[in-house]
This record gives sequence, structure tokens and C-alpha cells, in this order.
Amino acid sequence: MSAATMVPKLLAACPSVSTTWASHLLYWNNEPRGEFTDLSVFAHHVVKNYTEGKTSEFLAFFETLEMFLSSGDEQVVGLTKYALVEDIQNIASHQPFGHQVFKSWCLAKTKLAWEAVAQEWENNSSLAQVLRSEHGTKP
Repeated sequence: MSAATMVPKLLAACPSVSTTWASHLLYWNNEPRGEFTDLSVFAHHVVKNYTEGKTSEFLAFFETLEMFLSSGDEQVVGLTKYALVEDIQNIASHQPFGHQVFKSWCLAKTKLAWEAVAQEWENNSSLAQVLRSEHGTKP
């Protein structure tokens, strides 16, 4: 499985994102967007849906994340971890319910990725601090 297959699989898992996805494509007007930009649409959509009590697609969404982590190449695994899981955590951290509410939908590999990302952010308040921690450099 490659990065090119991620968006079609996510669109199939979350059909309610189709209007938002169409707006996203229109906004970029065929300009290069990048995988992180595309996948952030889904992270925002999931958090927004939780806010609105719309969780009917969550099982399919998180099963798709699990498939990416289980069957994806190195790029797919990285994108799943950092463009989806980490984005959901960061976006939800600004909501009253926080990011932990999504953990109940995570399957085995997604739960491990979820915990790894959360651990990377623990005791760090900025991306710069996370990167310093990962590379063992001083603040």
C-alpha cells in the first residue's frame, strides 16, 4: 500500500467528508498540496464530527488507520502516525473533551501509534521541543 491509496481509502471510510474534500480541492485549484495537507482534512473532519456527536463513521475510519499501519509502506505508516494520529491529538487538544476520547476507537497498532505520539508530546509544549527531544539536542 502506498501514500497514493490513502485518500481514496479514507474517502470510502468517511463518505461524509466528501463536501469538505471537494472544497479542499477547489481551494488548491490543482496546485500541489502534499500528503500532510490532504490528510489534515480527515483529521479535522473526525474532530469536528465528534464535536457534533457524529461518530457513525469512526469505526470504519479507525479500521482504515489500522490497515495503513499494518499493510502500508514506510511512508504510509509515517503519514498515518504524524498526519492523522498526531493531527487528531493536536486538534482535539484544543477542545474541552481533549484527545483521549478517540483512543477508544483505536485498534492494536493504532493504539500503539497513539501512545507513541502522546509520549513524544509529553513534557513538551511545542514542536521545536518535540524535535529536540527526538534528536537529543538541548533547548
